[in-house]
Amino acid sequence: MSSLYEVGVIKRQESKIQISVQVIHPDSNYITDSPGFALMLLYHNVNNDSPIKKEVDFDDTLDEVWMKKNAYAFIESVDLKMNNPNKKGWKKGVLDITVTHPAWLEHLKDINHWDSAAFDPTDDYIICEPILPIEEEPISINNLDLTSKEGFMPIWKYMIPDSLLKTQKEILWFPALGDKYYKESDTMISNLSDENLQKWEGTLVRTAKSFGILFKREADWGIISCGRGSMGSSYIDGEMTQMVLNPKKKNGYASSPKSILIWGRPVVYEILINGDTISFKLMIMSEDNDRIFLETKMSVLKFMLKRFESFSGNEYNIESPLCEKMNTIMKEKNIKDTHTLYLRHREIAEQFIVSSRIDKIRDVPYPEFYQLKNEEIMDLYSFEKWPAYEISVTVTDAKWLEKYPKEPFSYIFSEYD
Repeated sequence: MSSLYEVGVIKRQESKIQISVQVIHPDSNYITDSPGFALMLLYHNVNNDSPIKKEVDFDDTLDEVWMKKNAYAFIESVDLKMNNPNKKGWKKGVLDITVTHPAWLEHLKDINHWDSAAFDPTDDYIICEPILPIEEEPISINNLDLTSKEGFMPIWKYMIPDSLLKTQKEILWFPALGDKYYKESDTMISNLSDENLQKWEGTLVRTAKSFGILFKREADWGIISCGRGSMGSSYIDGEMTQMVLNPKKKNGYASSPKSILIWGRPVVYEILINGDTISFKLMIMSEDNDRIFLETKMSVLKFMLKRFESFSGNEYNIESPLCEKMNTIMKEKNIKDTHTLYLRHREIAEQFIVSSRIDKIRDVPYPEFYQLKNEEIMDLYSFEKWPAYEISVTVTDAKWLEKYPKEPFSYIFSEYD
């Protein structure tokens, strides 16, 4: 999100804070005294240890309905004094904000300046009772039924292929509710060895900076989290706490796996080699990705090679006749990277590709997740339930297919290749 305002602390005192607000983007040339706008301005530098994080998720601040019902639970009052605009005509003002408890300002105690993408989510707020922080002891794992999946939803690893294809688990249980609906258990994960982390893969955890599912990445371990319109993967920054559903938190809006599909990609789930022909079966999990383009021989070669590129893009990392030959060609022709190869040396593909064809092998409707129970959702997680294509490629010599890896992979097709 683009920064819209510069915010500076003028003074603070227990439950009160006075801030200057300067518009820095022409799309947001307004300042208002609404509780929603004030809460969004103050929702900065929030981490897993911030008291406000236990009651307000970032996604809550973007939810018009939630803000309408709850903004006054945290913001007691807002007074606005406008100043003269700057030379660009962008507005500037001072907000005196009183929160319902000093804890809702604790995350800002060492912060004096920040940028904000705040906006006023609604023009109609409901007066409500204040929400106050409650100290709770960690939940004992011994008192929980860990087989219960209440508050969690099953996610097939092929739904987020860029992140999850390396995990050994077919299903990972993602939190279906916002972060605030989960709390610390009494179980700490301090042994970060590969052997121990394998036992905890798929667990909901938090560290000082991260909250999400522990999973195996290509070269290390990470924590993946999905929010409204966002998805991120972070490294493990310290010991982890196992998180569990907080039984005292009620009435959360549960997401469905459909919300995860925006991160989907076409996935090659089966590769077969027969002499000089290789076939790839691709599953499509979203209509937005139902576009398979391989218009040129170079686009076919790129499809076959893309996943083997080094991080710097100057060579292919797999030991196979095809990749070794491509590395040799790049050195002989002084081609600096694979992007240049695909774009400016399309004639090279003639050495490897004879022909290709694309066939739709499974034309079924996309499954619907609405109001399904977890058991019904898991029934959808098989290749036969989703649309699929087969790409068949004939190469100039069968040796180019020797040692070609057959692990699943994802690919983004472009009609401009």
